[in-house]
Amino acid sequence: MESDMKHKLPINYLGQFYNLELEEHADIQVDDGIIAKNFCSFEVKNYAKLRIGKQVFFNSSCVLRCMEKVTIGDYCLFGDGVKIYDNNHHYSHHHIETISFSTAPITIGRHCWVGANSVILKGVTIGDNVIIGAGCTIYKDVPANTIVTSTGTMTYRPRPQYDKQVTTFTASDTLEHLEYLVTSLPDIAFNILAGTHISPHLNSFRRFSNVNIYSNINDTELEDEILDRTSIYLDINHWWEVKDILNRCQQKQIPIYSFDTVAHQPELTNTMISSNHSEEMVQAIQDFFKERDT
Repeated sequence: MESDMKHKLPINYLGQFYNLELEEHADIQVDDGIIAKNFCSFEVKNYAKLRIGKQVFFNSSCVLRCMEKVTIGDYCLFGDGVKIYDNNHHYSHHHIETISFSTAPITIGRHCWVGANSVILKGVTIGDNVIIGAGCTIYKDVPANTIVTSTGTMTYRPRPQYDKQVTTFTASDTLEHLEYLVTSLPDIAFNILAGTHISPHLNSFRRFSNVNIYSNINDTELEDEILDRTSIYLDINHWWEVKDILNRCQQKQIPIYSFDTVAHQPELTNTMISSNHSEEMVQAIQDFFKERDT
């Protein structure tokens, strides 16, 4: 298996310790004269594209993780501990996904030198003849013929938290009137929990700042933590009820709101709204929080 991996990524490995994780359908094209020293790690996922030009050198402990596309031009040098990631964990105001990622291609031009312990993040294009000093984090494009150094300045941004939260557990990617509710109630966080990978359709709701998606969640303690900060449970998912959630909400005295077309246990529902009048659900949720906060 190790020889198969080395054949798929034909690099001159100087040393005995390296990590190769090259999935079956990874698309890899490398030129001649590539060198990698001890403790380098290369990971290329299925259908991701890795392109490396000739005479490229990776010093010890470099890491390259490719989920979409990484292109490196000829005659590039990477110092010890350089990290190249074309992906990032999905995250929201309350949650960081463990195995769900956003991606964007990285392009590094010819004749570039990246100093030790620098990090190149997704979506970056670096022009030809660029020098990047040690310890830089490259998160935006670098024009050709540029020298980049770090001043050590750090920027801190608040991570907003919502005190108004509603939650839905689902095994379906269809939630009744979800987009209308999300856009009509921008000051309310919508927690969407799924026990498996989610579809591109449901994943697309990450574009809304007030949507927190938890995929592959199978941790009762974490589920209860989310429920404990939930003010309303929205029983709006198509298909079946998930994880006996309605009884769990009733035990926690969380009111259940639903549309008449998708209610899984109508007898447990506190507020039932006609699916033909989604604006009434918006009003009911607004009324709940108005009463709560007075």
